[in-house]
Amino acid sequence: MKREALWRAVLAVLRSELDENERALLRTAEFAGVRGGTARLNLAGGEQEADYDALAERVGRAFSLVLGRTVKVSIRLDGSISGGRFFTPSFDEQFTFENFVVGPSNRLAHAAILSCAEAGEVRFTPVLIFGGEGLGKTHLLHALGHRLAGRKRVCSMTADEFAKLVSETPGGRSPEELVNELGSAEALLFDDLDRLEDMERSPELFLSLFDRLLSRNRLVVLASRRPAEALTGFENRLLSRLSWGISFPIERPDYETRLAMVREFLRRLEAELPDEVAGYVASRCTNGRTLEETARRLVLLEKLVSRPLDLDLVREILGASGEEEEETAIEDIQAAVAEEFGVTLAELTGRSRRKTVVVPRQAAMYLAREMTSYTLAEIGGLFGGRDHATVVHAHRKTARAMVSDKLLRKKIESVKRRIRERKTGKKRSAK
Repeated sequence: MKREALWRAVLAVLRSELDENERALLRTAEFAGVRGGTARLNLAGGEQEADYDALAERVGRAFSLVLGRTVKVSIRLDGSISGGRFFTPSFDEQFTFENFVVGPSNRLAHAAILSCAEAGEVRFTPVLIFGGEGLGKTHLLHALGHRLAGRKRVCSMTADEFAKLVSETPGGRSPEELVNELGSAEALLFDDLDRLEDMERSPELFLSLFDRLLSRNRLVVLASRRPAEALTGFENRLLSRLSWGISFPIERPDYETRLAMVREFLRRLEAELPDEVAGYVASRCTNGRTLEETARRLVLLEKLVSRPLDLDLVREILGASGEEEEETAIEDIQAAVAEEFGVTLAELTGRSRRKTVVVPRQAAMYLAREMTSYTLAEIGGLFGGRDHATVVHAHRKTARAMVSDKLLRKKIESVKRRIRERKTGKKRSAK
């Protein structure tokens, strides 16, 4: 459900529960979205008196009713509803370093962000962490925010919040004045950087903010779904500044890490599931978000049926939900690439350094990283025993080449179509 539609639904639920003063407050409120089970509201406050704790509790019940899950509400008061509220961010209490599950897929990113939290001075800036949805980027930003709060003037926002702020220019100020205000931060935590690419004027204004902070040696930590070289919608000036710092990928977690994540989610929920059920959940979900959602769903179901869940019942429930997607096999990727580029499977996994072989091999490793949950080491192993650094290099080189090479982009899209058709054919054959 989109943010505006969700907020309208919540207000409809609350219509009969609020007094006139509370209704007036919520009419001017900014709903900043729901993250990690917490809905964030920015209220103008002014001279109106209200029991904000009670209001947050009632609004939270309305969110929970609309979304079908428990949601808490965090209320921020700011008389002007301007950029100032981003200096008093509400970090999710569940997103801490202590409950972040570390594994091979995220160890370097975790170590880098933890170092930012523990250092008395800025050692390196900017820091970029990148990876797909639900892999822990927001968790690490919030964990860092918890550690820095009270020690530094922290500005925390998402790309959507930044774009909304500079487009609406609250308080009659210009976008440049708002950027100057944000530039007074001692640390900037910025989520969803890649979403700025298609937002009018936002990349230009963000570059101005970025330059202001870097010139003062302030800590800048960014999260993106894609690495810097794949952010093709930005000017080269921003990309070059990103290259001044360090960046770390967050991969899809391996099975052992996913199992540890399921156990961590159960610990937070103060619940238990049989080991075989926890293992099954870990085997079918490839990122933290779907792992947590599935664990929550099963814990709730177990309470409803008033008995422990067995594996057969869980398989039936989760299978019927239609959520499980067949994992793309690297063998299918290799076969599709070989067909598209006119090479053999032996050449893809062999040692030939001919360009006509190296380009498709790197394209295949790029697709394996984009389309599967295999770790870097596992991908390298399936391409002739290559190491993880080779896979990282292949991914980056292919991503860069696709920016200017239209023919390569077309071939990559054609390979993806071949893979989808191959999977569809397998499903039809199985029926």
